[in-house]
Amino acid sequence: MPGVLKNAIDWASRPAYESVFKGKPCFLVSTSGGALGGVRAQSHLKYILNGMLAVVYPCKEILVTMANTKVEDGLLTDDVVLDFAEVELAGFVASLGATATA
Repeated sequence: MPGVLKNAIDWASRPAYESVFKGKPCFLVSTSGGALGGVRAQSHLKYILNGMLAVVYPCKEILVTMANTKVEDGLLTDDVVLDFAEVELAGFVASLGATATA
């Protein structure tokens, strides 16, 4: 995980057990210029967010591998990744509605 992100999370995680992340729904997507798409960073981030009492949406990991080759004019152009992410994101959004009405 990039040090800048970890530092920001550390600051936001205070005070312990009362951070701004407590109870907040989280949806993770990672990108990388390499072949693994940030899979290890995403795993570590899920662990950290759980420790901060955030509500990490349980879904298949969304990884954008070789991202440098999949972006044109600032937009992601990989239809396979976009279609996969859209399904998972729709489930996340639906869970927010279910939580709000419960």
